[in-house]
Amino acid sequence: MSRAPSSRRNLIAVIVVLLALGLGTGLRLYAQNESPNVQHDAAWSYASAAGRMSPFLLATNGGLSGRWVPAGDWQYYWQSDRLSDLGNVGPDLAKFDVHPPLFFALLHVWLEVTGMHKWAGPAFNLVAAALVMLCIVGLARQLGFDRLEGALAALVWAVSPAVVSISSLTRQYDLVALLTVLMVWGLARTAMPRSGWRRWADVVWLTAATAAALLTHYQAVILVAGGALYAFAGVLLPRQDAKRRPWWPPLVGLAAGTGLAAILAPGWTQAFGREGSKLDGPSFAVFTDKLGAVAQTLGRFIAVPGLVVAVAAAIVIVLFAVPRTRRILVPRIRRARPGWWTILYFLLVTAGGISLQNLLFLSMPPLLSARYLAMAWPFIAFMPLLFFGIWPRLRTVLTTGFCLLVLLPATIATPLIAHNSDRMPIRQLANADAVLIDSVGVGVLPRFLWFVPGDTPVFAGTQEELLAQKMEWRSGALGQKAYYVSVLRAGAVRWRRNRILANLSKTNDVRKISGIGLSEIYEITPKAAPVNTP
Repeated sequence: MSRAPSSRRNLIAVIVVLLALGLGTGLRLYAQNESPNVQHDAAWSYASAAGRMSPFLLATNGGLSGRWVPAGDWQYYWQSDRLSDLGNVGPDLAKFDVHPPLFFALLHVWLEVTGMHKWAGPAFNLVAAALVMLCIVGLARQLGFDRLEGALAALVWAVSPAVVSISSLTRQYDLVALLTVLMVWGLARTAMPRSGWRRWADVVWLTAATAAALLTHYQAVILVAGGALYAFAGVLLPRQDAKRRPWWPPLVGLAAGTGLAAILAPGWTQAFGREGSKLDGPSFAVFTDKLGAVAQTLGRFIAVPGLVVAVAAAIVIVLFAVPRTRRILVPRIRRARPGWWTILYFLLVTAGGISLQNLLFLSMPPLLSARYLAMAWPFIAFMPLLFFGIWPRLRTVLTTGFCLLVLLPATIATPLIAHNSDRMPIRQLANADAVLIDSVGVGVLPRFLWFVPGDTPVFAGTQEELLAQKMEWRSGALGQKAYYVSVLRAGAVRWRRNRILANLSKTNDVRKISGIGLSEIYEITPKAAPVNTP
């Protein structure tokens, strides 16, 4: 009699997994379509993946800056067409950036296959995101959850507004989410009592996942440290059958993976020092802003205001602080399925560790956003199941309804509500006779020159360099239609931009066509000749 309900439940689980894959991929394609330009951080990704960062920085420091050159001369530095440049990715990152090289090396190979298209980087994220959904189901099964519970957790992750937004950006966050799940999955496997080749196969799995995670994001060290404590708990905490978890296989896997990462990319250990050099000093006002950003970001995962998250956390603290409610809750927690403890533990390690690091002014960014919690979202995806467990018979229906009626509409609405710098008309620069840019930032030039034909004249330099060339602009060198891109980064200031605009206005009509955040685009056309009347 029990086989029929079990088979029916497994069939529903398959349908939910397919729904997660379909909706998750569709939402990501939709979000990527609503983000039509190469973003600032994505520009860094393409430049890093090209393996030409060292000559690129030389070009920005007088090699090509401050003079007219074809756009293709700049594009050379982020449009690598040689697999041999792959060997430069790691050394360049170790020298100029805080991130390890695995994602950028994989992106380099991916772009060699797909070609240099705007959709290519986000397409890489689609593959990683689909694998995360499947691996969440695998992790759930490893921890003792049934197939439907794992499928529902995958669905929550797939349609969450916070998670979907990550895939629009060509960065390593979908990949680090995948490797986080694989590492915890491998850790759970090595913590099982096995023998022979199966045990060593699990150790190899954990070694590879640990090394790959450390080679993808420097904050994976928090996950590895948490994994080590998890392994040591096997020495101290007995299982329900009074047997202790094996402790040395997970520790061997974690240690071997860490050592392998250090050998393959020794520069990644310097990331924390470089990150710390970018930080401003602590202040109470900034701390409160950081705290609000953490609550807002956590709330965005389940499409609720940050205040709701803060109130819920306060209620939980009070419930455990009051002796009467604590006496009710503790026995129920002790009877919980063991897999929940692993999920909650790594949720605390990832979300708690990264948030605490940010709140203590030990890491960027100034305010925590969704992508920086990429390691935590797979574990948070189990929380609706835990909450709806209050109604055991309706938990499946309530979790599915929550995904389809709350998360899905919120994810669809987010790009429509939040029109940001991605909506700048950057593609119009492809029709320019010339382009002026008052910045040579690595995150600026690929962004604004991505769609510009390679033979279009480009003057990219500092504001001082543009002002030094003001006489040349009066000679008609700008053609019938040019564009001036102003980016107030790296020492650029408004008063110099205003002087550049004033000089351009002497012989040209200047019209602002876009201005969002630190960036503005102006259309420049020759002034009409005065009409002589008799």
